[in-house]
Amino acid sequence: MTLGKLSNRRTIFTFGLMATIVATGLILPAFAAEDDEKEPPIIQQMEKISSGYKKLRREARRKTFSEGSKALVKTMLVNSIAAFHEVPPMTKDVPASKKAAFLLQYKAIMKKQIVVMMDLSMALDKGDADGAVKLISQLGTIKKEGHDKYTEE
Repeated sequence: MTLGKLSNRRTIFTFGLMATIVATGLILPAFAAEDDEKEPPIIQQMEKISSGYKKLRREARRKTFSEGSKALVKTMLVNSIAAFHEVPPMTKDVPASKKAAFLLQYKAIMKKQIVVMMDLSMALDKGDADGAVKLISQLGTIKKEGHDKYTEE
């Protein structure tokens, strides 16, 4: 083999390797985006609720609520109602004989959360910061109860 042929093979190999790396860099993010889209709606809903809760908790520490707080509670409430009608992913691991009870308990917790959010919405409408702080604390308790039972974290 001559030096020229070896050099050409290395060049071809190098370009092929670089093309593979570039293609992988372009393709992998597309697969990651596909995986996000396949995420169950309940996960997306719960993430919106959790994100809203964290923002409200920060405002509760200051006992200062903005107009944005009302919109945040509305978004959380809409997602809670939607999640009420979903099936938690952990349900697949529950024995068939216990599934109905498991789902009823899930719905009971979601109902409790929805009621507290409605009360929170009303407290914010009235300007009752102390009441809102108490209700946000209740949401934290409900969140912990729900996550303990219905998430795989």
